[in-house]
Amino acid sequence: MAIRLHIKPLLGNYRLQKLDKATYKREFMNELLKSHAPGTVQLFHRIFKIAVNAAVDNEMLPRNRFSKITITDLGEKSKNNFLTAAELKVFLAEAKQLDHHTDYALILLLAYTGLRKGEALGLTWDDIDFEKKTLNVNKTRDKYGTRTPKTEKSYRTILIDDFLL
Repeated sequence: MAIRLHIKPLLGNYRLQKLDKATYKREFMNELLKSHAPGTVQLFHRIFKIAVNAAVDNEMLPRNRFSKITITDLGEKSKNNFLTAAELKVFLAEAKQLDHHTDYALILLLAYTGLRKGEALGLTWDDIDFEKKTLNVNKTRDKYGTRTPKTEKSYRTILIDDFLL
């Protein structure tokens, strides 16, 4: 669908042997960034690179000249993916009034520790040391259940204060 609806309409008139990086960026990536999120454009770019790699494998092209092209402008959405201290204070006050106390505790935990949602959902009482005031992150939970974290750096111990305890 991506090829039919996005790649072919923008690049279908170009021969791959003659398509250069500047034209590709101007006619494809920049055009898509006008109407699509950067993550979506990256997805279309990956699909295009797969097609070009297949052409290289079949010896139709000598190399993939589009493999090192990246999207440097990630857009305003990702630049503002956080709350300021004042906004967080207002959010926590509203959450305390409107939500169930368990939801509020989870929101506080996420706000004060920086845990990922799956890490917070994977916590058990054994992971909290009330005397040392620490939280041990050693598992995560997602739609497939509880499992070990993906990377070694995900295993960590976080200090927590009396308020959060």
